[in-house]
Amino acid sequence: MGGLAAAFGYFRPRPGIVASQSDIFNQLNFFIVFPVVMFYYLWQPAKIVKVYDAVCYHVQARDETAVSLLQAIRRLNAHPGWWLPGVFVCLLGMTVGVYDSFSRLGIWWYTANWLMVAVLQLVRGIIFYALIVVVARHLATTVGLNRLYARFPIPVRVLPITHAGGIQTVGQYAFSFTAAAAVVGINLGTVPILSTRIAVDYPFQVLAYFLLAPLGFFLPLLQAHSHMAQNRNRVLDGLAAQFQAEYTRLLRLVADNDQEAAESLARLKIIQETYEWTRKSPTWPFDTSTLYRLGATIVAPFSFALLQIVLELLAR
Repeated sequence: MGGLAAAFGYFRPRPGIVASQSDIFNQLNFFIVFPVVMFYYLWQPAKIVKVYDAVCYHVQARDETAVSLLQAIRRLNAHPGWWLPGVFVCLLGMTVGVYDSFSRLGIWWYTANWLMVAVLQLVRGIIFYALIVVVARHLATTVGLNRLYARFPIPVRVLPITHAGGIQTVGQYAFSFTAAAAVVGINLGTVPILSTRIAVDYPFQVLAYFLLAPLGFFLPLLQAHSHMAQNRNRVLDGLAAQFQAEYTRLLRLVADNDQEAAESLARLKIIQETYEWTRKSPTWPFDTSTLYRLGATIVAPFSFALLQIVLELLAR
């Protein structure tokens, strides 16, 4: 759009029209937000495939039921119902944009003429479509992963999740979705600084962002956490039962002054150590440092606005 504005002579300030050079808010959209949205739209499918492979990587043999489940998940992700809302929102956004352009025609650089309006609305429509499809894919992946978690048990991992292999890919993908949402959030975060007029519904948009951004991260992980915790507790219950049985045996051996008591005691120590290792095993497919990065990523789009508020408070 910047090139088109320059071609028509609207890149630099000129009398009677707000030039592209002066419109920092939309420049952020065109040069940062929109390219990131399109990159993520194109990158996301390959990452989703890697996520599915990561969840299934420890499954050595896949029976007919498992193969059928994987085929059903492929059909789920490829269902046209996921991209049709994108088409609807695309057309709706373009229609509303064209209508809004009537009131700005000849005032702003992107409404300087009808060609500029058409190009702008086409770009906006594509971005709207990409955003809706990205979210739809994310929801479809969440549903598919939940089916896989139920079918393929997640092994207990005693190492930190970053070194455990496999399942941490789900956490990485979930974080990438939130990071992409944060880039889109730049649009909201810069409104108090760059926009000349704040819409009435702006606080609700911000609230929606702070609700949906972390939700997008945790959605694919909640069921993974549930299954990881269940599997860990199942192993712990088994170890506790073994410990109790061996302890009862040890008491009997000690009472009988049996020489096998030492061997029984050694086995108890092994079971106890195994229990402690298992008890400390992670039940989320990410490490704790990810939570700090998540919080920083979500807040980052509003950092300049927050800094401005702090400076204004200090200046009083």
